[in-house]
Amino acid sequence: MAQQDVRRALEMLTADAGVADRLEAGDFTDVTDLDLSADEKILVQDAASDMPEVAGFASDYLLKLDGIKGESFPKLGNKISSYKFDVAWKYAHKG
Repeated sequence: MAQQDVRRALEMLTADAGVADRLEAGDFTDVTDLDLSADEKILVQDAASDMPEVAGFASDYLLKLDGIKGESFPKLGNKISSYKFDVAWKYAHKG
C-alpha cells in the first residue's frame, strides 16, 4: 500500500540524516523497495527538505504519533514541526 510506503520512507529519513539528505536531493536509492508514485516521491522529497531541526526529533516524534490518526501535531521543543513534513506525515497516516 502506497501510504504505508510513504510512512516507511518518512521513518527512514527521520532515523538517518544521510537518507534524508539523499531524499532531499532527489536520490531515492535508499527506498527503491518502496512503491512510491511520482506524486508520493515529491511528497517525500519535500518532507525531507522541510524537516524540523530538533535534537532527538525522530524517536520522540514517531513515538508520540504512532497509531494516532487525525490529531494535531505536537510542538517539537521550541519549534513547531514543518508544514511540508506534516503534510507528508498526515498523508502517510490517514485512514
